[in-house]
Amino acid sequence: MVLTSVPRRSPNIHPFMHTAYRALGALLLVAALLPQAEIHAQTGSFHDHELTWVSPDTLVYPLDGKPNFMVRVVNQGSQPSPERFSFQFESPDYPNPGGGFATFPNGGYIALAPAETTWVQAWSSGVYEAGAPQGFFERDIIFRFLVDRGAEGQDEFPLAKRVTFENLGRPTPSEAMSGPMRVEGTVRNGTGMVRMELRTAFSDPYIVPVQSTGGGAVSFEVSVRDRDDWLLIVESDDRLRQVLPLQKGATEGLDIVLEPLPQAIPRFELEKVIETPTGFWRGAVSESEGTFVAFPGQENWVRTGDADTDSTLMASGKVQKYAFDGTLLWEHTPGWEIWGGDMSSDGRWVAYVINPTHWWFRRPSTYTMVVLDGWTGEPVWSVEEPLSTPAGRLLESLELAVSEDGRFIAVGGTVGGQVGLFDIQSRSLLWTVPQGQGWGQIRKLVFSGDHLYVGTGDNYLRKLRVEDGFIEWKAFIGGWPFVMGFDPQGGFIYTGTKSKNLTKLRDSDGQIMWQRETQNLDAYADPAGQWVGSFGPQIYDAETAEVHGLSLLATKHFLADGSYFVSADRSVSVHAISGQILSSAEPSGVAQGPGEQSQWSYLTEDEGRVIILGRDMGAPPQPGIAIYRQIRSGVDRENRPEMPSETLLIEAYPNPFASRLRIAVEGGAPTERTITLFDLLGRTVLRETKAGSESGVSTWVLDTTHLAPGLYMLQVEEDGSVHRRAVVKGR
Repeated sequence: MVLTSVPRRSPNIHPFMHTAYRALGALLLVAALLPQAEIHAQTGSFHDHELTWVSPDTLVYPLDGKPNFMVRVVNQGSQPSPERFSFQFESPDYPNPGGGFATFPNGGYIALAPAETTWVQAWSSGVYEAGAPQGFFERDIIFRFLVDRGAEGQDEFPLAKRVTFENLGRPTPSEAMSGPMRVEGTVRNGTGMVRMELRTAFSDPYIVPVQSTGGGAVSFEVSVRDRDDWLLIVESDDRLRQVLPLQKGATEGLDIVLEPLPQAIPRFELEKVIETPTGFWRGAVSESEGTFVAFPGQENWVRTGDADTDSTLMASGKVQKYAFDGTLLWEHTPGWEIWGGDMSSDGRWVAYVINPTHWWFRRPSTYTMVVLDGWTGEPVWSVEEPLSTPAGRLLESLELAVSEDGRFIAVGGTVGGQVGLFDIQSRSLLWTVPQGQGWGQIRKLVFSGDHLYVGTGDNYLRKLRVEDGFIEWKAFIGGWPFVMGFDPQGGFIYTGTKSKNLTKLRDSDGQIMWQRETQNLDAYADPAGQWVGSFGPQIYDAETAEVHGLSLLATKHFLADGSYFVSADRSVSVHAISGQILSSAEPSGVAQGPGEQSQWSYLTEDEGRVIILGRDMGAPPQPGIAIYRQIRSGVDRENRPEMPSETLLIEAYPNPFASRLRIAVEGGAPTERTITLFDLLGRTVLRETKAGSESGVSTWVLDTTHLAPGLYMLQVEEDGSVHRRAVVKGR
């Protein structure tokens, strides 16, 4: 059925008042609108835009998880979409919808050229957050499409749908998952007990009974609901877990052969835990220096009920720069929290913008961007603008990036939806895009060579030329990429968004290769190009997008050979691609409390260390940074995955040093190497060259008695390549 209505005109009401007005009167308003909206309609038309529900009519929890409600929007007219074209979520069953019904575009508008298509969506998790009954129930879901005409009011069109939910409960009884789909076969080469289960990526397990047939083999047969997203998981002692995606319909005659565990399993151990005054929103890394910067910021802050007290806590956070081994190099107090911050790849520049968003706190009255000397932490220059100016709206920002070569800073506005490019040396604003209606809140900025990638609140990723801001392509990715939601690998880009979509795009033209709803955040790609994951449990085949592993809720990093990945949150674990935990390190104490988590982590290029930043803190100060190192000595040295030949492992110890500094360089080719030690003014204070050895290891013991206390840059040169890391002489 196609519904075409004359757009309804509402009086001109401020958007925030309008939302509150609708929430208070939602039941009466929706009751009046339901007859004309026709709850069972799948399609409507509004301002020459065809609106079509594309999300399912029936959802089964927990088998389906909590998928998004979604509507496809097609501009069928001859003109671009009207300005300020948006939608909002409504339901008579949820008169005051909260964050569990977050909408996307998020801080952006629907802006389509003629014949262009997009999708708008809302989380469904609010259904369960409000307390869902067991069994079957129905809910009326409304996407109200709006065109704001300023003083003339706004046009409206409600597209409504009745959704049926089946809540099986958790834990889910096995009988609730039974059905006509027959799955049977054999498992061979098991040792001890063979354990089997069926589950979706979101559900509890259905335990599959097995019958021994002798010789380490078992047979199995089970009948479950007919679905195309079942995963058959098979485990046995001292064997690699297998995760097999099943197709809808009978799956018979499976012959599963289990493989033994590998003898060489990477292992990590806790090296250092650092207590900090607040949590951290994100970090940035310089591999050439061997350093990282942590930017203070949290999603949730301790609320005492007093804005001054809580604001004092928020203002206590520090920008801190560390060596990879946890040596503090400098710290800087910004006076407020930071969500947007970055460092140049050589560590020379650090920049940040003050987070403007928290209404409860005594936040600053101006918007500010600060550029620091990355070697000292001292401020170099800043831009400070009142909220009322265009520049101030640009700096009303949660996202900032520094170009790899340290020439430019990109910053994106939260409300204005514009991106600006600054020249670090001249301190000038070079360009701002777009002109006119913005792209919604800018939440991802990434430099790569001559291009800048921009993830926006209107659900798109754009590739811009750094030279002039020209848009080379834009691609629908569902929402804006989260903190670790952008990962380029092998000519493709993987994005993981706040809307909980995982997308694979071709870098050359923005072509979408596939898209999946992970119901979680972030994107982590395998350098070998085989696998990709999210903060959620699923590990996907990067080519087919099939699920081949289930693991922990955590940030993830794939090791170079493609056989393992590391999960990093409250501790570090090494997993097989199936998600099976092969080794685990002790918990660090970071992000241990209820509601606390790690939002940013980093695996160094030599795979020697994992750095974890904790985000929220329930009782600050508390452990905020954890550093784990891969065990590389004795038997365990043979158990690590082989490193690429071009990777150098540079160890400098002790660090901080006193009268002697020992340096060991391992890896790469057996060639001549030169080490140089620079002070903060760039002056050479020590320089030595050694011929290479067949072992690939070069060592130096430097007399540093004459050096003043402070930070130094250690540089290793080999065959034209340069590697750097920071070292500190103590007092």
